[in-house]
Amino acid sequence: MMISKVKPLHQKVDETTQAVDDAEHKMSTLESKRKSLEVRLAGLAKGFEEATIDKNEQEEKTIKMKKMLETAAQLRKVHLV
Repeated sequence: MMISKVKPLHQKVDETTQAVDDAEHKMSTLESKRKSLEVRLAGLAKGFEEATIDKNEQEEKTIKMKKMLETAAQLRKVHLV
């Protein structure tokens, strides 16, 4: 009589243990993916920051060159007059 009541309980414990093991494995896998994505995100953020700095420097150079060209054009006009 006792065995017939205990056996289903043991089976339920085994099933629950297996479910917990599966959940822990899935959580470990997801944690690994999260860390990998965080590293990738950090790399992308750094690349974006560097690209933004380069873009700003190029814009500054473009503005300087435009001013120099305008000055050269004005000097040329003065020289021709």
